[in-house]
Amino acid sequence: MIHLAAQAKQSKERQDTREGSGRYAVALLTVCFTLAHIDRQVLSLLVGPVKASLRLSDSQIGIVQGAAFSIFYVIASVPLARLVDAGNRPRILAWCVAGWSVMTAACGLASSFVFLMLMRMGVAVGEAGLPPGSLAIFADIFSSKRIAKATTFFMISPYLGGGLALFVGGLLYRKIGHWKVPIVPFVGQVEPWQMMFFLVGLPGIVMALLVASTLPDPRSVQNSPVSGAPALSQVINFVAQRGFYLTYVGAVSLIVLLLYSYSAWMPAAMMRSHNLNEGQVGPVFGLVLLTSGVAGSLIAGWLGSKSEEAKALPYVASLLMRTAALLVVPAVLAPLVADYRASITLFGISVFLYSAIVSLSPVPVQLIAPPGMRAQLIAFMGLVYGLVGGLGPVCVGVLSEHLPHTGQALARALAVVAGVSVSGAAILFFGVWRAITVMSRTKLQGEPGAATS
Repeated sequence: MIHLAAQAKQSKERQDTREGSGRYAVALLTVCFTLAHIDRQVLSLLVGPVKASLRLSDSQIGIVQGAAFSIFYVIASVPLARLVDAGNRPRILAWCVAGWSVMTAACGLASSFVFLMLMRMGVAVGEAGLPPGSLAIFADIFSSKRIAKATTFFMISPYLGGGLALFVGGLLYRKIGHWKVPIVPFVGQVEPWQMMFFLVGLPGIVMALLVASTLPDPRSVQNSPVSGAPALSQVINFVAQRGFYLTYVGAVSLIVLLLYSYSAWMPAAMMRSHNLNEGQVGPVFGLVLLTSGVAGSLIAGWLGSKSEEAKALPYVASLLMRTAALLVVPAVLAPLVADYRASITLFGISVFLYSAIVSLSPVPVQLIAPPGMRAQLIAFMGLVYGLVGGLGPVCVGVLSEHLPHTGQALARALAVVAGVSVSGAAILFFGVWRAITVMSRTKLQGEPGAATS
């Protein structure tokens, strides 16, 4: 009896230690993910000065923010996910964080469209490894009951990062304009937008050092063997055998397209429509993005946990379908309404709703995917999201150039893209929900890792 009590005490101590290290890992990687979205988002605040300094068109800005970033993000995501599964996860993630941070700072050295595009490609490659690697680390550390909480907290990072990039970035940009910046060798006189890139890139280098030096690989601590990633053919077969899975990925991809379009163009659209500048728009948009995005993510996580375990998959599908339907009207009207306050309010509602969808998007995969495939399936989802989502900024930029050249052209282009993408997503989510509700629950739950994973 005494021996059993001692074993129980030791087991509890090990669990407490693991949970403590898990909380540190979540906090550290969430900060890194937040910095990733600051580095990604800050360009949307600097569209005006970057465009003027480098003499770029709206289409070129759309390519730099959208296609150039997302294409390389998705190209790198699956190889990096497989590398993370097979190697020392924290060290690989540390290199990713350091890489994108250096590339972000290097954007401040851009003197042409090509140079800026290449640096943004480098940012994308670095950022691609963080989400699947972080989620894999959480799965190594936490019990199945606690993984969802860790993941939900991690998923608020895009809104923290995007909000801070606009809110703090707008205030900082205003301050930089009054600084006496010295002439830098080989660069010349540094403009405020260049200084912004230098400043937002530096913190990531510090975080990379922390990840490499203070975050152990959980598998090494637990003496767990690294068996390597499953064959890519197995992942492809798993996806091909589930018709609703591809429909689901398509639906979420259209929501991501809206997110990318809003992130890239909404501040610029509001500045053009309402004759405002970066210092005025940045803090307001940043605060709305921060509060609405975080609130939407956390409330979605709370609602998503309300279903019985056996009914979780259809419940989440229904929740996603209804949220997408509610998103259509505010997403279209936000860039169009004449009143600035009304526009900001509708923007906040849109962010709240699409953040709820994006934060819940991993849940169906967690419910149906075999444990050994989760990292690759997360990377596959990110690949599709990036490919489809990256088209959004490009479509908005190209469409704005083909509409009548007024102050409303960009806003109207954004509204058109929002209406098409969200309506399409709502229709696809309905198809997913219907397929799931008519599917044999016995068959679904009988598959490896289904529903009870």
